[in-house]
Amino acid sequence: MQKGRSFILFLFIFWILSSSKYSYSQTSFSKFKTKTITVDGLASEWTMPLRFYNNETKLFFAMINDSANLYLVFQSNDERNQVKINRAGMRVGVSVKTKRKCNATLDFPLTDKKNRFAEEDIDSETKPDIAGLKNTFLIQNTNMAIKGFVTHDGVIPLKDSSGINVALNWDKNNIMTYELVIPFKELFGANYTTDDLLKVITLDVEVNAVTRVDEGGSVDGSQAAMGASGMGATRGMTGGMPGGTGGERKERKPMFDANKLKQKFTLSFTP
Repeated sequence: MQKGRSFILFLFIFWILSSSKYSYSQTSFSKFKTKTITVDGLASEWTMPLRFYNNETKLFFAMINDSANLYLVFQSNDERNQVKINRAGMRVGVSVKTKRKCNATLDFPLTDKKNRFAEEDIDSETKPDIAGLKNTFLIQNTNMAIKGFVTHDGVIPLKDSSGINVALNWDKNNIMTYELVIPFKELFGANYTTDDLLKVITLDVEVNAVTRVDEGGSVDGSQAAMGASGMGATRGMTGGMPGGTGGERKERKPMFDANKLKQKFTLSFTP
């Protein structure tokens, strides 16, 4: 009887660890590149649907590598999530435990109070203007901010001489695609070894929280903090307080929360 209970307990623990909620802790693998990938924000070279989905960030994503580069792709078909990414920005982090202690981050899109995209309220009755967002975005976003790479730091062009390139665009169905390529030499150093390439890589992505700005244009930190806790996520205090409009709070609150995904993976060396 005791052995039977132990076996059932083992199966229960295995099911929990295998569920999607905990999948971030499991190590997957990057696929080896079999065709040319152009980092242009269009996913025509990638196998659809993308291999992974993260419910918190509402992003589909995948990893591919060749003998010298790591390629990452993210997609969102949720229009409000697209507005959030463009309004608040997104950070992609790549870390590897090697002698160099690689812990690199890339911020894109970059956000600025002077260039705030899609300022309209996003609620259940507002359909985001994705066509207008696309036109504004492609004109005004020409830089990214990077930290922790080997040769570059700070704000650099999207098509940089280091080989770190990023692009974001929309297809005819308004699906937003974010593509990124990182040369191994920017992660491990110019003299990286096979041992470096065998290490587990951790991908950390954060879709930033939208920061509330008051009518005078200054950031109200307390209001932003309360928005993240569900107490001030609407314009004014009505929707976040008892007696307020519950549906309004439900629709707007996610804009004021940061959302994260984590995926561990290893590189592949054969197609």
